[in-house]
Amino acid sequence: MSAAAAAVGLGAVWGWGGGIRRSRGAVGSPRYGRCVEAVLEFVDGSAFRGISFGAEGKSVSGECVFQTGMVGYTESLTDPSYEGQILVLTYPLLGNYGVPSRATEGDELPEHFESSRIHIAALVVGNYTEEFSHFLATSSLGAWLKENGVPAIYGVDTRALTKKIREEGSTLGRVLARKTGGAVGRPAFPEAHAALASVPGTPFPWREDYVDVAWSNPNEKNLVAEVSIKAPKVYAPKGEAKLHPSGRNLRYNQIRCFVNRGVELKVEAYDGLFISNGPGDPTMVQETVERLRKAMEGNTPMFGICLGHQLMALAAGAKTSKMNGRCYITSQNHGYQVEAESLPEGWKELFRNANDGSNEGIVCEGKPFFSVQFHPESTPGPRDTEFLFDVFIQNILDCQALEGAYVPIKMPGGLKADNDARIPREKLSKAIKALKEEGIYTIMVNPNIATIATSKGLADKVYFLPVTPEFVRKIIKYEQPDGIYLKDEFEGLGVKVLGTQIETIITTEDRQLFADAMAEIGEKCAESSTATTVEEAINAAATIGYPVIVRAAYALGGLGSGFAQDEEGLRALCDKAFATSPQVLVEKSMKGWKEIEYEVVRDCRDNCITVCNMENFDPLGIHTGDSIVVAPSQTLSDSDYNMLRTTAVNVIRHLGVVGECNIQPLGIPLAFIAAKLGLGIPLNEIKNSVTKETSACFEPSLDYCVVKIPRWDLKKFNRVSRLLSSSMKSVGEVMAIGRTFEETIQKAIRSIDDQFNWNDLVENIDEELVNPTDKRVFAISTAFHRGYSVDKVHQMTNIDKWFLSRLYDIFKIEKQLSKYGFSDRQVAACISSTELAVRQLRRELILSPAEFPAFTNYLYLTYNAVEHDIEFEDRGVMVLGSGVYRIGSGLPTVMVNYNPETVSTDYDEADRLYFENISLETIMDIYDAEQSRGVILAMGGQTPNNIALPLYRQNVKIYGTSPEMIDTAENRYKFSSFEEANKFCESVGYPVLVRPSYVLSGAAMNVVSTPDDLVNYLTQAAEVSREHPVVISKYIEQAKEIEMDAVAKDGKMVMHYISEHVENAGVHSGDATLIHPPQDLDPQTVRQIEEATAKIGNALNVTGPFNIQFIAKNNEIKVIECNLRAARSFPFVSKVTGIDAIEMATKVMMGIPVEPYPESNMPADYVGVKVPQFSFSRLSGADPVLGVEMASTGEVACFGRDKYEAYLKALISTGIVPPKKNILFSVGNLGSVQKLSAAGYNIFATSGTADFFSEHGVPCKYLETLGADGGEQKSEYSLTQHLANNLIDMYINLPSKNHYRRPASYASKGYHTRRMAVDFAVPLITNVKNAKMLAEALIRRLPLDVSSIDAKSSYETHIFPGLVNVAAFVPRIQDLADATKAAVRGGFTTAVVLPVGESEAEAVTGRAGLDLAKAGVAAAAHCNVALGLTATAENAGAFDEELQADVKSLFIPGSLPVAAVSAHFGSWGPERPVVTDAKGAELASVLLLASLNGRSVHVTDVRGREDLMLIGLAKGKGLQVTCDVSVYSLFFAKEQYDGAAALPAEEDRKALWANLEAVDAFSVGPAPYKLAKERKEAGGAASGVEEALPLLLTAVVEGRLTLEDIRKRMHDNPIAIFGIPEQTHTTVEVVLGRRAPFKNAAAVWSPLDSNPVAAFVHRVVIHGQTVYLDGALSEQPQGRDISAAIVHPTATAANAPKETVEHAISSSTLHSETGFLPHAQQHGALVPSTSLSHLQEHPAFHRRHILSVKQFVQRDIHHLFALAHEMRLQVERNGTLDVLKGKVLCTAFFEPSTRTSASFDAAMKRCGGSVVQIHAEHSSAKKGETLADTVRTLACYGDAIVLRHPDVGSAQLAAKYSSVPIINAGDGIGEHPTQALLDVFTIRSELGTVNGRSITLLGDLKNGRTVHSLVTLLCNYNVRLNFVAPPALAMPASVVSAARKAGIPVTICESLDEVLADTDVLYVTRVQKERFESEAEWVQVKDAYRVDHAVLSRAKEDMIVMHPLPRVNEIDPEVDYDSRRAVYFRQMRYGLFIRMALLASVMA
Repeated sequence: MSAAAAAVGLGAVWGWGGGIRRSRGAVGSPRYGRCVEAVLEFVDGSAFRGISFGAEGKSVSGECVFQTGMVGYTESLTDPSYEGQILVLTYPLLGNYGVPSRATEGDELPEHFESSRIHIAALVVGNYTEEFSHFLATSSLGAWLKENGVPAIYGVDTRALTKKIREEGSTLGRVLARKTGGAVGRPAFPEAHAALASVPGTPFPWREDYVDVAWSNPNEKNLVAEVSIKAPKVYAPKGEAKLHPSGRNLRYNQIRCFVNRGVELKVEAYDGLFISNGPGDPTMVQETVERLRKAMEGNTPMFGICLGHQLMALAAGAKTSKMNGRCYITSQNHGYQVEAESLPEGWKELFRNANDGSNEGIVCEGKPFFSVQFHPESTPGPRDTEFLFDVFIQNILDCQALEGAYVPIKMPGGLKADNDARIPREKLSKAIKALKEEGIYTIMVNPNIATIATSKGLADKVYFLPVTPEFVRKIIKYEQPDGIYLKDEFEGLGVKVLGTQIETIITTEDRQLFADAMAEIGEKCAESSTATTVEEAINAAATIGYPVIVRAAYALGGLGSGFAQDEEGLRALCDKAFATSPQVLVEKSMKGWKEIEYEVVRDCRDNCITVCNMENFDPLGIHTGDSIVVAPSQTLSDSDYNMLRTTAVNVIRHLGVVGECNIQPLGIPLAFIAAKLGLGIPLNEIKNSVTKETSACFEPSLDYCVVKIPRWDLKKFNRVSRLLSSSMKSVGEVMAIGRTFEETIQKAIRSIDDQFNWNDLVENIDEELVNPTDKRVFAISTAFHRGYSVDKVHQMTNIDKWFLSRLYDIFKIEKQLSKYGFSDRQVAACISSTELAVRQLRRELILSPAEFPAFTNYLYLTYNAVEHDIEFEDRGVMVLGSGVYRIGSGLPTVMVNYNPETVSTDYDEADRLYFENISLETIMDIYDAEQSRGVILAMGGQTPNNIALPLYRQNVKIYGTSPEMIDTAENRYKFSSFEEANKFCESVGYPVLVRPSYVLSGAAMNVVSTPDDLVNYLTQAAEVSREHPVVISKYIEQAKEIEMDAVAKDGKMVMHYISEHVENAGVHSGDATLIHPPQDLDPQTVRQIEEATAKIGNALNVTGPFNIQFIAKNNEIKVIECNLRAARSFPFVSKVTGIDAIEMATKVMMGIPVEPYPESNMPADYVGVKVPQFSFSRLSGADPVLGVEMASTGEVACFGRDKYEAYLKALISTGIVPPKKNILFSVGNLGSVQKLSAAGYNIFATSGTADFFSEHGVPCKYLETLGADGGEQKSEYSLTQHLANNLIDMYINLPSKNHYRRPASYASKGYHTRRMAVDFAVPLITNVKNAKMLAEALIRRLPLDVSSIDAKSSYETHIFPGLVNVAAFVPRIQDLADATKAAVRGGFTTAVVLPVGESEAEAVTGRAGLDLAKAGVAAAAHCNVALGLTATAENAGAFDEELQADVKSLFIPGSLPVAAVSAHFGSWGPERPVVTDAKGAELASVLLLASLNGRSVHVTDVRGREDLMLIGLAKGKGLQVTCDVSVYSLFFAKEQYDGAAALPAEEDRKALWANLEAVDAFSVGPAPYKLAKERKEAGGAASGVEEALPLLLTAVVEGRLTLEDIRKRMHDNPIAIFGIPEQTHTTVEVVLGRRAPFKNAAAVWSPLDSNPVAAFVHRVVIHGQTVYLDGALSEQPQGRDISAAIVHPTATAANAPKETVEHAISSSTLHSETGFLPHAQQHGALVPSTSLSHLQEHPAFHRRHILSVKQFVQRDIHHLFALAHEMRLQVERNGTLDVLKGKVLCTAFFEPSTRTSASFDAAMKRCGGSVVQIHAEHSSAKKGETLADTVRTLACYGDAIVLRHPDVGSAQLAAKYSSVPIINAGDGIGEHPTQALLDVFTIRSELGTVNGRSITLLGDLKNGRTVHSLVTLLCNYNVRLNFVAPPALAMPASVVSAARKAGIPVTICESLDEVLADTDVLYVTRVQKERFESEAEWVQVKDAYRVDHAVLSRAKEDMIVMHPLPRVNEIDPEVDYDSRRAVYFRQMRYGLFIRMALLASVMA
């Protein structure tokens, strides 16, 4: 909305800053060169500094207003409505398309202008550029302003200004120009903000430099008079004049709207009156109002716009004030409104704003007058309501026809107008959220296992199955949904297609139909023709003319498309295209044209909005998925923008799209809105998801810039073409948001890879510029560095000059770096500093990024702002780069990610979302701003792990595993030279694996088979991971790879998952086929893996997720690698098992309790298989073979009864079609081929393979591969012809294991045929293990039916076997069939029918009644039915054997006399159960008679505690008694229903729950029916049936019951008690946790009606047929009469031991007698020990003096370091250890010491011991005591002595006299062994290894005892030593000689620069004053060396700086902030652990 509402500044800001912004932001940055400052000052005293452009030296004042249009600045500046106002444009990038030529002689209505001059007083913008790009532009915006004498200012935070105006209302402002001579240059790092606030009117000191001007309020003037024409003017129509309306002060486009419609405009006698817009307060023009009032007395049609609307309202008698169904997008720019409630009689509202309800239009009911607040003709702006001019003209015509009589105005009905608003982005998950918001149960079909979209909690149910017509059809039949957001023949299956209809989809996908549809509405398309054969395509191209583009129909990502320059190229393209599509479009090439995209949304009422438009950085010719895309467009003028917008709307309307089309990056929840539109909800009724208040019918007006850059991974693929064309090659994309294009594109480039930057140089730039590849943007940078001009690059690339100019700015401007998006790392490189030093400087200068917001949390950082948009009070937990996992305890989450394609960047997934790259700089800025509680890194993959340690060293709280442990796992052995690497490889034998550390997806990982390859691959690996080591390891062939995913807490595993790879080790785990649970692993291997994982987790003290890859061969395992983060297999194993590993890991990291090893309840016959998804068809030339570097671009997973079923489903999900007949082999497994041949497949084979098959009796057809000379082949033998003509269904090509490197140009026949298969879309298998598995799957001919195992529910689901209702009550015999229907709906598959009805007449008492009952269920029963007979006094003895054989049981009513009961017991057959409902004394009698007769009896409908106790006692006596309780009796009591007799008392109800163990079955019984009748409600056979399971399952959800309780009492026990046959393939699937109101399908009353329950019956399957699904019952009866079936009962609860029953009866709570050993206990052996495994009596240390490093060999050091590492773990876990409890250490320091003294003190106390400290100044040494006597004394008190003494050899002397170990803590300039040990341990811990390092010792090497010991110790390692010192302080010759003797290369020099570049460790020493004889000598050398940022900038990025401390001035304190390299303070921490290890080794 362009509001002329005025504004006041939000607090004066002087200087630059930044802020955190919501994605709607504002501000610019100055250009390089000479700048002149200007100030925007407000009347309240606040002021903003910027840079002047336009008119020079001119100050102006006026009312400050803003406008939010993204285009159309020429139109806005010439709009009379802005007369005298200072206009703030919120879109930050201005001047992009320049200014067109001005009006010329005879041109009365020049395009692009709204009047003859600029009307604004001044212009305020965020970012301005003089470089413009547009075909109509003739000058810059600045030049035009200068022409018109209008000053302007840029570099101001226009976002802050807009907020100020909106929040504080109207205000006056002035733009002050600097006086002559005031030119200044903006500093690169400006001083901190200094406010300019002061009292208005008081002279400010700074104002002396500026031209003063008086305050001026334009609203006090008659602005209408100022802008109105002074004399009449006639505008001629285009064509013959029709009408003569009159108007004054018209904008040019209003005039155009008339003259373009054939209307002449003039002032004299007129046919209609048009009142235009204008500036100012409408009440100021009373004369005009009076004239209008007079005109309204007649019937001349009248039409008012904006100010004209307000004037008409005033004339009609209404009031105006200053502002504070079918929809239209409109523009308006006036700060006044009409008060609708003040409208007089006869007038009514015509339009109302859909958001704030303000009036937008009025209409007179009695006369042809109407007016609108908005601008239907708006320029700039949309033209959707321009039809109002047609309405006005028609009014005039109607009035003329009726000679002035009144004609009612004909308006479209239900109109609403809507203003611009803003909202951010979305994708698939949003559609599901929208449906769920509407209460719709959603089922998703998506086999993508890795996305959060398929995780629990989004869709209600997810099917992991192929998205193919066949499988979707099966799912529809299985699930029977109401609607579908997809296509196919769904209507025929009774499913309604929602949203856009199938016909529309076909029209858009069929190239010819689309072209025809565009022709119908007159929209132009490129000349084109469709073809279905190659010849048709060639003919079409001949007609159109080359070059042409070929596009395949129904193809995503431009698959099968490309440009052809000639017929040969066309044939090649068509061959590939027809392999994937039945049709191609041959189209005239428009390569080089500008490409623009619009996101368009349309609803069922034909409302249309364009959500955003985008401009491709690359010209047409590169697929938009491979292009850099910028939103909004940057180089379109208003007329361009709205012309294309109108076209987009016309197209979507004509095609009939409902929802949205063309999903591309940028901030709108489109899928959310589209899903609701598909349900028929119109746009204006959908709430804006961001504001939560306004309508979704709006078009966002952005005040920020978005850049999307594709992510390619082409370097991974052999022989791939890197050329970008019309077929997409990118595997993903990143997105960045900023306030300037320069800032945003640099962010985006860094998001691709933090190592990337704009200055990465490219070699062959001319080739790259002309033929673009993935390196094009870097080629442009290189071109600028080499002197290419913008014009030259434009000629070579066709990229718009505006974009190139911006990139040229980045190249040129390296002084104002942050504002242009340069990172701290880039700035450091430019100023010879370090990243952290720049950050520290930036913080001191308060130059921090800012952040933008609305109700949403969609944020970004920018330096181009002066304030934050939000407040930071939540202190949320930051989650980096992954899906958001809701953190318990109500902690808010702060998400940081840059991938627009993931659900985690849905704006409502986290409490706050930052769309930012993940780098140290960005994360630290957000962490500081948010004051975050801490950061979760482990879920975001490799990128967050890479910055874990630097973050940790900046004191960031990292949740989970310590970053130091992460570094230990990631950082591996580095070889210092190729010679060392080669030596290692020779020793272990080739092949070896080469890989870098800290990389993802195996980047640059290679199997090396020869020494020749080693150099090449080592170079590649070093380039990929420049700052980290390269690893070489022995590559084991033919080994199995196993994946272990685990979660641990404090080193102890709480959950683990083992999966096996199908492929042998050597295929990257991301490309491997994964099976879980493993199917072919030896149990011993599994055990070894579990034990190894437990040990590794303990050693690394893991808290959180970790992943280990093992290889196993011959039952031996080896670790490949360990990743201390969530691996890509985590989602897979989580979804297979139903145990969410990520949720568990998040909880343990946050310290939230978790249950270790929860039960997964996976069925025995259930397996999940994950299969990779490849994109070789898009990667032209790439060899489709698998290796150690990851090549897949996605993954899918499916489930099955075995691995073959799951694998086949998953393979189909990736697009592979299983072969129907013909399979081609090039090398194959003989066994598999024989099986396939026997199964009926036709086998084809290439030479060699065919011979081999024939020799072994396999019939096969030989095919010839490409001839060496490329000669002709017979088609019947041609492999090429067979592939090209789709005669091969599948190609199995197993590449040979050739270990010898061939030249890069060599391409084998195998490669050519593999590539051909990919190009012709023939399914290809290249791995032998995959081929075997596929062959096994194919020969099994699996049906692949849909079943419950294919889906995962967001709720807990459980599948019971068929359930039994042991007491089905049927009031009337004729209701039996209905009773079975109700039973199935209630989840019962068997009903044991009580043979009693509502009356005696309905009881089954003999043959006649039984036959009637059997007839009732014959062919009509929906479930199995068991019938019985009722005993009466009359029928005792009347049941013959035949009758008894026809029923299941005998029912004895409780009211039957004892004699009759006795008679029936005597005559009833023993194999049939007896059932009774007897209570109290009657029950006692029945039980007694049963006992006497030795009969079993079942008691139904037990209600009372006493009856239950009686039954319990009978069981205790060994009687065969069982019982059931009605579900109603458990949940309802008579007190609730007026004493209902059918229910128990509340006390009895509670007793039933308390003694549930005595209850054998749950039933329905007669209680529900009787309760309904007592309440005079409807009752029937269905009473109580459907609510039974929901009630019981709700109790499960609430924790009162278990699923096992239900299964036991509704399946196991009933089958045993009644001898019911087990139903095969019969299941009841229930859903738990989905809370919804209960609805009874039957027309009977229920106490649950509309009350919420937490569980439902979802599906009932009987004998393999689904008979019930979500409320729908099958019409086909599946039940049988099982009354006569006999199954001998097994042991029942009646046989339970007496003690158990008595315990159950007396218990007042539930006790489960069945216990399972918890999983955690089963793995008890895996729990790591907390003892110190390395703490043993080591001969080098135990009770030994530690005097010199010379006493240690390397294995001693290794032992000590291993123990120190364990000490560190234990300290982190427990703080202290007890290993030295009771021990005393004496420390004697005869020299000053802080670190060594405190370190030993702390070490001893951490080990549990105590310390006695002796200081020289307080000791007897002062009295002359000898060192020997002091030592002897201390030895009496302590167990060891630490000694520091100034004399060389003092420690050796002390050792002679001491009875306890002496530890030398420094003896003069002699030795300091513990310092040397901690130094080496520091190097090892920081860099991963000591070997291979180049170590430089700097400073006083002569007197430094620490360096002497260090060199001696380093002689045990393979290192290079550099000694840098002035000659006077050089390293003693003896030390140098010893090093060289040990074979250590030594370099001696005076200049650090000689060795700095190769240095890994810079060890700096203090020039110790106390070691010099005179101060003069010391002064001479004390400042010889100083390490500062300049030194560090010339060193390796991972070089560490060490110092034994204390320091004087040899290290600049600024270096301390470089936490990555300043190690000297961490040295002390390492020293603690070394000294702990040493003390424990010596004293323990």
